[in-house]
Amino acid sequence: MAEKVENIDEYNEAMKLGYTYFQGYYFSKPTILSAKRIPFNKYTALKILKAVSNKEIDLNDLEKLILEDVGLSYKIMKLINSSSYYLRNRVHSIKYAIALLGEKETIKWLYVVLLNDLKGNKPDELIKVSLQRAKFCEIICNISIYKEKEFEAYLTGLFSVMDAILNCSMEVVVKDLYISDEVKDGLIDQGNTLNNILKLAINYEKGKWDNTMVYARKIEVDINKISEKYLESLEWADNII
Repeated sequence: MAEKVENIDEYNEAMKLGYTYFQGYYFSKPTILSAKRIPFNKYTALKILKAVSNKEIDLNDLEKLILEDVGLSYKIMKLINSSSYYLRNRVHSIKYAIALLGEKETIKWLYVVLLNDLKGNKPDELIKVSLQRAKFCEIICNISIYKEKEFEAYLTGLFSVMDAILNCSMEVVVKDLYISDEVKDGLIDQGNTLNNILKLAINYEKGKWDNTMVYARKIEVDINKISEKYLESLEWADNII
């Protein structure tokens, strides 16, 4: 594993030297463009994000939405039949897949699939960072005093690299991102509970222990459990990838 990859030159050098795994700020650092809006060709995926963010969506509508996109259908079926879910028999129906996953879990994975499509030719490690951080935020939330927000914490962690994926500042990204206002605030608002969870995750990733302690106290998380939960999130992301 090549650690502390900070820029494209270091990434290319590590690739030439034969490294297989990569970790570092480069994978979550956006290349800011002059654009004031998200590029037009990425709106198809964002329209799907808008549909699944609707609180009134039912499973039949969700099934219809997935079936309209052959690639999306394939990826959801591949996911549900992967080793991550330990199913004895293969699933052949989108509706059955949704029923097995549940609405929230299905929406989580729709977001992951669409994020992967949005990243284009950027390194796959970017999605791994997104997944690992999402799970870490979810687990941290679950052992805090805000455990009822674990779904929102997952989404906050997942979308925390959207600026890097879309090459826009996070302030621009959230204007067109179809997620709840609470998650949007978590991505940009310093005092928001979800933002505190995200900041804890990011500071732990970077080894900034003093800052990690500050945010752990804010959400009342046992600091002695964080290391174990971080390793759990890494293992989970590895299995999913």
